[in-house]
Amino acid sequence: MTWLDDVLGVKDILQAGTAFTRRHKLNFIGSKVTVADNPAQQRTDVTIADSVGSLGTVANAAALAALSVTAADVGSSVLQTDTQELWVLMFASPVAWRATTRIYTWTVANDAALAALSVTSTDVGRCAYQSDLQEVWFLAGTSPAKWIPLTRVMRTTVANAAALAALSVTASDVGRFVYQSDTRELWFLAATGPAVWLPTGRRGFGGSRTITGNDTLVLADAGGKIYSNAGSGHTLTVPPNASVAFDGNDVVTVLQQGAGAFTLTQGSGVTIVPPSGKTLVSNGVGAVVGLTPRPGTLNTWNAYGDLV
Repeated sequence: MTWLDDVLGVKDILQAGTAFTRRHKLNFIGSKVTVADNPAQQRTDVTIADSVGSLGTVANAAALAALSVTAADVGSSVLQTDTQELWVLMFASPVAWRATTRIYTWTVANDAALAALSVTSTDVGRCAYQSDLQEVWFLAGTSPAKWIPLTRVMRTTVANAAALAALSVTASDVGRFVYQSDTRELWFLAATGPAVWLPTGRRGFGGSRTITGNDTLVLADAGGKIYSNAGSGHTLTVPPNASVAFDGNDVVTVLQQGAGAFTLTQGSGVTIVPPSGKTLVSNGVGAVVGLTPRPGTLNTWNAYGDLV
């Protein structure tokens, strides 16, 4: 720089606050830099392009592999349209692409189809969707392929404890759940060889049913509704816990639809406690009555709602 530059122009050049030795010339280097004379504005324009650009789109993996790139393209991205995968060029020689999105690359019908998938090291980090289990699998490694389940869905539904014990499971099922319909219990598979099922303490929501005469509560009534649609008075019995294993979180709702009122009846060893001043008889059409056992004393129930 000349003495005139010291007076009128740039005096120092710094990088992140650190001064460089003064020189008479500046030299901009790099494929992303363009320099143009701008006589109209009496200046030199220096343009530094964004470091990451787009190389457009390719139709599939073969087109990506065939794409011609140079060192100047490093950091640029390409969209692969068949998988909607976005790739970033990490190296130009040899070419190395890095997947930036982790999408469902494959959909398979079952365990066998997942095991038969042909994968390479470039697929690591992608996912496969298994439709029969509604499971999403993450490819963690290859040679051999290592699939890790990302979702813990219900493996199946069984009717009772015997069916649960007879269920055929493999190591890939560990971490999944099975719903036992007779007790509405959700079981967690902790290990195989032999199978170790752990109760989660969670039950499904009950359904609904209609009664037209004398009846007794069943476990499936918990969390659900009973519609009483009888023309004359009838009983609804609460059985002892030894017969039907309700727990302290269960609630049964009974709705009177017919003209006949229902009377809550105590099974052997069971006590039903209504609100003070009330009976255990429903209070006409439209009455809604709730029942719930007391935690710790599961043969004692509280009744509430529209009681006479």
